[in-house]
Amino acid sequence: MTGTSSLLSDLEQSSSLPNVTLANGSTTTVSGLGTTNLNLNLSLSFVLHILDFPFNLLSISKLTTILNCAAIFLSTHCIFQDLNTGKIIGGGHEAGGLYYLDRYGSFRLVASHLSISPL
Repeated sequence: MTGTSSLLSDLEQSSSLPNVTLANGSTTTVSGLGTTNLNLNLSLSFVLHILDFPFNLLSISKLTTILNCAAIFLSTHCIFQDLNTGKIIGGGHEAGGLYYLDRYGSFRLVASHLSISPL
């Protein structure tokens, strides 16, 4: 979800979208849905546009489901790995207890290929 409409392409405004509950307990109206580019090769659809929302937040559950990828969180960074090809398709870094997506491929690649298997 984002409050910045310029991050969204194909933004469709609608008054029939549901309300969402924010972390502080307040509810607000979703004003539209759009698509955003996560990096040069990846886009994410059905991003909620919320007027005056001061943050850009990702749902890891939605991201991993839509992109069919794994999210691997380490102490200083995170990596997104395509489950079909095994290739790293994105990443981010930790700062102040939060993980920030490194857009446009600026994340530091720590491995060209990772393998994960269920426990």
